[in-house]
Amino acid sequence: MWWGAALTAVVLVLPACGGGGGGGGGDSTSTKTDSGAWGATLKRAGEPVKGGTLTVDVLSGAKGISPLYFNEQPSNNTIQIMMQVFDQLVTLEPGSLDPKPGLAETWEVSKDGLTYSFQLREAQFSNGSPVTAADVKFSLESVGDSLFANLFSAVKSIETPSERAVVLKLSHPSPGLIYNLAFPGASIMPKAVVKDMGEEAYNKAPVGSGPFVVSSWTREQRVELTRNDKHWRTGMPYLDKVVLNVVPDDNTRVLNVRSGTSDVADSVPFSQIDSLDSSGDVDVLLGPGADMFTVSLNNSKPPLNDPQVRRALALATPVDEIIGVVFKGKAPAMNTVLPKLKYWTDAAKRVPYDLEAAKAALAKSSAPNGFSTVIRYSAEDQASGQTAQILQESFKKIGVTVKIEPQDSATFSEFTRGNYEIRIQQPGQSTSDVPIDDQFTTLYFNSPAIDNLFTFFKDDTLADLTHKAVRTVDEQQRADLFKQIHIRSMELLPRIPIAYTPNRAAVSAKVGDFNYLLNGWWRLDRVWKTK
Repeated sequence: MWWGAALTAVVLVLPACGGGGGGGGGDSTSTKTDSGAWGATLKRAGEPVKGGTLTVDVLSGAKGISPLYFNEQPSNNTIQIMMQVFDQLVTLEPGSLDPKPGLAETWEVSKDGLTYSFQLREAQFSNGSPVTAADVKFSLESVGDSLFANLFSAVKSIETPSERAVVLKLSHPSPGLIYNLAFPGASIMPKAVVKDMGEEAYNKAPVGSGPFVVSSWTREQRVELTRNDKHWRTGMPYLDKVVLNVVPDDNTRVLNVRSGTSDVADSVPFSQIDSLDSSGDVDVLLGPGADMFTVSLNNSKPPLNDPQVRRALALATPVDEIIGVVFKGKAPAMNTVLPKLKYWTDAAKRVPYDLEAAKAALAKSSAPNGFSTVIRYSAEDQASGQTAQILQESFKKIGVTVKIEPQDSATFSEFTRGNYEIRIQQPGQSTSDVPIDDQFTTLYFNSPAIDNLFTFFKDDTLADLTHKAVRTVDEQQRADLFKQIHIRSMELLPRIPIAYTPNRAAVSAKVGDFNYLLNGWWRLDRVWKTK
């Protein structure tokens, strides 16, 4: 998620069925990392086994576990639980970037892109009540009143002609809508249960139609999920139970998975990936992620409002050094200022590290003799601190003096008000929720209400291209418009791109098909464990 508000997506495109994954179990031929633009799965030899408990150690815990809570207080911790407990009309699955049938068994889109007609499958919530069109209408309307209303702003009405038919009427074409409907915030809830329980009680004991049921939850500490025997996917889930334990310390998560105390350690440190993957105890799943590591520039503050100054700073940013120090070489360098999504293009060119070119750009700028500036970052984030030190030393070489100011995360509101010059966005702060370019492009280039995602960047050409791209139904035209957006934004550089951050986990040799979708979400319904 993006800063706990409705902000969105990144795709790291790797070859499908990519290279093998590490030495878990001692036999490198027993595992294979199957990866692509959709994410990655650690494939294990053998047939899936039914039963067992999967224990996953995570970095931080959920403060709420229902869609109603999430849509007002969003976090990835809540998403991971929602993905196991709830279904959406359409779903994102390992192996595909495009949505697949979820609670909607089929759907049709009118030629003008203004009507979406869904036919629901026969499915039940975990309490045995049927999933109906009224539940869908109630759930989607609740999103429309939340932080994520922008995802569904094109929807002007929701009709329910029968118990298993839902029709969305749009005010203008929105080809990204079908992807937005797979977003966990659009999970389908039982209207009657929510009304009977009330939102506060429902948040503590939510009822969904997903593969698992919440059996216990200790806020920000531990969640236990058990198999939903009423789930509509035949034979799934494989697991009897899933336990998510909050283990903030990196080393403890790693030790737990190596000792067998846990089965999966999420978000393993980049510095430990190689030793883990060669240990023989576990495999490391390293896959495409929907996050990016960038440096925000306040485009309203002179001289950062000058494109030549921004280019000089980008040219003086040693991206490869930063990736080596922070990510130990495990993260791809960015060639766009946006997440790497469906419409990513290699026609946009990465900015090279070239101090002489940086000096030349600065000489042609409004600050030919250099200037002084301040770089801020969250004090608790080591990656940002390391990057700030590297930038300080490199910028000095072109005549830019940098003062570094680590800040408490509570001062983030200063950033949203524009009280900054340069701020490093820590890994995990720029993660998208949908695998298409529509939302992040809109946020950066056509969202004056939030100052284009607090960059205070303005460009009429990019705003116009974005407006057209997100409403164009023709797929080839959409791709061409987004290509133009990527190229032009890399020319103007409203922020400094560094790296696309991959998802990573250490996985026990007993676990099969552990996976990450591009957005960093798990689909645990297909995960299995040997006995």
